Formats: sequence, C-alpha cells, structure tokens
Amino acid sequence: MYFTIAHPGRYYLAARNATPGSITDIAAGRRIVPGLLVQSLLMLAGLAALILAGLIGVITAVRRHRCSAELAGLGPPSAGLRSEYRQARQACAGFEQGARCDMAAARILNPVAAKPQPKVTRLFRCSDAGINRGSKLIAVAVSDASFRG
Repeated sequence: MYFTIAHPGRYYLAARNATPGSITDIAAGRRIVPGLLVQSLLMLAGLAALILAGLIGVITAVRRHRCSAELAGLGPPSAGLRSEYRQARQACAGFEQGARCDMAAARILNPVAAKPQPKVTRLFRCSDAGINRGSKLIAVAVSDASFRG
C-alpha cells in the first residue's frame, strides 16, 4: 500500500492495491465522526445564537416603534417644556426609523448566506443612524429639561 500527493499544496490522496480493502480509509481516518459531530454542534450553536439575536432585535425594534405613542400618552407639554417635547418627538422619529430598518433587515436576513448581504448591511447602518440620532436628541432634551427644573 502507498499513497501519493499528485499536486503539492492540494493534498490529493490516493490508495492503490490496498489489502485488505478496509485500509483505504487512510484519507478520512478512523476518528472522523467525533470531529464532524463537534463541528456540527458548533454550527448549530452559532445558528441558534444568530436566531436569538434576530429575535432580540425584533423585540427591541417593536419597543422603539412605540415611542411616539408613549410620548403622546403623556399629554401636551407645559409652555416651558415645548422645546424639549419637540426634541423628544424628533428622537422618537429617529428610534422609529431605526426600528423600521431593523424590521426590514430581520425579514430578509439569511443566516446561512456565504457572503455579506449588501441590503442587510445598508439596513443595519440605517438602524444605527436612526437610533444614534434618537439617543442624541433624547439626551439633549432630558439635559435641557433638567436645567429648567
């Protein structure tokens, strides 16, 4: 029995004239099943983590999408807080824009895609921009309101 590497660097293995025939499993080895099992479990764990992250993203998006309704539920602002209320409304618009982008990304996300998905990347950037804008505006509104007392 012998094996040859026909093309250096590519590792083509061949077993010829092997006696008994069971010895030809030299290329795969006898302990391939545990390695495949570990790799499969790791892949399933990664997929479960990705699905869980998507679910958390959807839940967060739904919560952010309710910002305007909750702000409206507070009632009209007093005369001294109209500017801050306007900033809070703009912050809600930013959060809701981020939520819309997250929801759109969740609908088209393919967790087993071999290459990056440009549209999903754009949607995640849109989400980040909306959430960052909303966070900045709400921080300014809270800060301004606290100074006014």
